[in-house]
Amino acid sequence: NTLYADEYTNVFQLDGLFYPTVKPVAKNNLTFLAKQAIWNFDLEGSVRYRNLYYDYLETDDNEQENDLFTDLMLSYKIIPGLSVFGTLYYKDDMADITNEELPPNYADNDPEAYFDELSFGGGVAWKHRFNLNHAVRIQSQYLRRDGDTIPEYMTNYFLTDMRYIFSLTPNLNGFVSYINRGVFDKGNKEFYRVANVIRTQFRYQLRMFDERAYAGIGVKYNPENKSDRYYIEASYPIISSLAVKLADAFSPEYYNNIVAGLEYSIGKYNRIYVENTYTTVRSDITALNDYNLFTFGARIFF
Repeated sequence: NTLYADEYTNVFQLDGLFYPTVKPVAKNNLTFLAKQAIWNFDLEGSVRYRNLYYDYLETDDNEQENDLFTDLMLSYKIIPGLSVFGTLYYKDDMADITNEELPPNYADNDPEAYFDELSFGGGVAWKHRFNLNHAVRIQSQYLRRDGDTIPEYMTNYFLTDMRYIFSLTPNLNGFVSYINRGVFDKGNKEFYRVANVIRTQFRYQLRMFDERAYAGIGVKYNPENKSDRYYIEASYPIISSLAVKLADAFSPEYYNNIVAGLEYSIGKYNRIYVENTYTTVRSDITALNDYNLFTFGARIFF
């Protein structure tokens, strides 16, 4: 969920690049995630390495970018269902940058840190299950965001996420969620709304106790960014270890994504998958053309 500059509202952008519009060519991610519970404490951490290839639309040049992302969260359970937590996030932009490439008003002596970002903060989370079929989850947090590319008015960031989860039948489940993002401008001493998002989703299990056999639909309403979306997807095992997936994500203002994929199961939890996504760009303002994205990956639990 992004706060777009007015003049680029209908243009795809990539943070950390000097040119406003790019066309991704390939993206590689490697993520390590660890969790540990000790008494009433829960510790969760992740490290993600991203390698991205892209084309500059203005110059037809191609480039690649490497980034390292670190996330840490420590939470403490006060009573059943209620907890407080603290978070730490750091982005290390690994590009080789010189002072000549940076804006004239940038006075830092370390140009390679220009696109780095540090965020830290905390919040409170509450969840409650009323019965077997109804539950609610609410989380509110504050983040202090520091970085040379972050505007001053975006440094004090507030996020509230509320979700109602329900089960209509043993096979049919769904949720309704509301997300509010806002900032406090310390200079003007005013709160600004970044975005409101309302999302609902229904999922029907075609086979009980088989997460690969399902059909789902969903809707996301996001008026500030003009990025309403409609989802439909289905997955079904064609043989014992191989499942096929079909999906469509439609945004009236921007694009239509059609996805087809195969997923091969190794044991109960591990997966190898291939997906092909064809994107039709709907906006006449953006410089992007229709494009095709092929993805190969694996999910491994140990």
